[in-house]
Amino acid sequence: MERLLTVLIASLCVAVLFGLLGATLVWWLTKDSGGGSDSSIAYGYFGILAGLVLAAIGFFLTWYLTQRFLLPTYLRYIQIADGIALLALVVVWLMQASQEPVRLQYDRHWAALEVEARADKSLLGGEPVSSVISMDYSGGQSSGNFPKPESARDEGSFVILPWATAPFQVKTWDVRVFLRGEPVLFTLGLPKYPTQSTEWSNWIPPIQYQEHVVPANVQQGLTLRYRFRLIPSNEEYY
Repeated sequence: MERLLTVLIASLCVAVLFGLLGATLVWWLTKDSGGGSDSSIAYGYFGILAGLVLAAIGFFLTWYLTQRFLLPTYLRYIQIADGIALLALVVVWLMQASQEPVRLQYDRHWAALEVEARADKSLLGGEPVSSVISMDYSGGQSSGNFPKPESARDEGSFVILPWATAPFQVKTWDVRVFLRGEPVLFTLGLPKYPTQSTEWSNWIPPIQYQEHVVPANVQQGLTLRYRFRLIPSNEEYY
C-alpha cells in the first residue's frame, strides 16, 4: 500500500507538471499569431487538450518507470521527492489564488470607491481640470463611474477633481489618471476585500504605468487620495 501511494503521488505530480508545460508551450507558440477572438478561443482549447494529453503521458510514464527501475531500492528518496513536489504545488496554488479577482458582495450594501485627484495649476495651463484630467479603475471591473466635474474646487495652488466608481470585482486596487491622455498609475492601499468604510487616505504620488514614464513635473504636481465606502442599497448615490 505504501509503495502504491508513493507511486500514485509521484505520477500525479509529474502529470500536473507535464500538463502545465503543454498548455504553456501552446500559449508561447500562439501568443503572437493574431486572428481575432475565434482564433484565441481555438488556441485556448488546443492548449487545454495539449495539457491533458501530456499530463496523461507524464502520469503513465512515471507510473511505469518508477515501478520498473526505482522500487523498492529508492522508495524513501521518492517519498521525499513527493513531499517536496506537493509542497511546491501548494505554494503555486496559493500564489495563483492570491492573483484571482475577488467579487465584492455585501449584505444590503454596495461598494463605492471615491477618489480625488489634486493637480498643480501649472499642469492645467489655464484649462478646466475636467478637460485635462480623467480617471478610470484599472484593477478590476465596476458597474458604473461617477465623474464629478461640477464639484471641482481650488485649494491654494492646486485644483481638486472628485471622481467615484462602483467596483464589483477586484484584482488590484489600481486607478489610472490620464493627464492630457498620458496615463499614470496610483496603487491604493486597500485590502482586497474591504469589510468596512475607510477614512480619506493621505495624498499619494503616481507611479509609472507600463512604458509611460512619469515626468518630473507630474510626479511633483499630481497626487491622489481615496476612500472606500459601503453604501446602503436604498441610498441614492451620484
